[in-house]
Amino acid sequence: MNKGNKQGHLLKEERFCIEKMKKAGFSSEDIARTIGRGKSTIDEEIRREGGIEAYEYQRAHHRAYLKQYRKKRACLKVAMSIGIRQWTEHYLYTHRWSPETISATLWLKHRLKASAKAIRKYIVKRCLHYLLANYHKRKNCAYPRSFLTDRIFVTDSKCVREGYGHWEGDFIVSPTNTSVLLVLVERLSKETMIRYLPNRNNDLVNQTVVSMLSNRTVESLTIDNDIAFNKHRVLSLLLAAPVYFTRPYRSTDKALVENTNRWIRVFIPKKSDLSLIAPIQIKKALHWLNDRPRECLGWMTAGLCAQQQEELLKFS
Repeated sequence: MNKGNKQGHLLKEERFCIEKMKKAGFSSEDIARTIGRGKSTIDEEIRREGGIEAYEYQRAHHRAYLKQYRKKRACLKVAMSIGIRQWTEHYLYTHRWSPETISATLWLKHRLKASAKAIRKYIVKRCLHYLLANYHKRKNCAYPRSFLTDRIFVTDSKCVREGYGHWEGDFIVSPTNTSVLLVLVERLSKETMIRYLPNRNNDLVNQTVVSMLSNRTVESLTIDNDIAFNKHRVLSLLLAAPVYFTRPYRSTDKALVENTNRWIRVFIPKKSDLSLIAPIQIKKALHWLNDRPRECLGWMTAGLCAQQQEELLKFS
């Protein structure tokens, strides 16, 4: 049987096979397996023609052909009828009406019958969709559409994040504008840094990250797949350390900074306009995160733990 039409309409040969096999006592499953169709397709075909006793493959195929012919003719009705075509274009150019509105108006005012589907197909074929009221030309994005290339994911064998100096980064975004908070957290000491940015411009983000980590040991930086890190190779060179990426939709790959963001939200609630955040609010969050004794650090503070690690590396 035909192997290339399994998602299209039934062929005449397939209908012939259905009639002969069904009358020979074969089940719908057997027929479906033989012609490579679904069981529901076979059952629907037989039901549509009045059952197996009334099923005749030639009549069934002719009806299917007429159905497709009428459907295609209906879709071409606008182009084929001068009156329908002229009124359709008139309502498009003058009122920018939808196909549904045009279809109803053609019948109510002019007694001309054309389905909304036929009118829509005509609009698409003639490239008139820009006349529709709901047409929106795609605008240039604030950030150019691009793809992050040459990424090293945290699951890669090259990725090593044990010991001091491995950082995680993330953004806290504003719902009303482009303002963000850039958050960096060191994995071992839990030391946190927060910096306000007016936007996520690639160069600005890179400069800010380098500035924040200028007095710290950096062995690696783990970030998500934000377009703000499009120039991650430049960032890696500036930090003299590898930049790793989390897997898409896997926040657990940088769970520390994600959890830290939750605590920052205590001081800077969600839906806050970050452009209006006072510096004192950021300082309060940093004080609570870096100067609070933590059980996981042996009741040391994150700031003190980071200081000790830096001194150990300096004298080692």
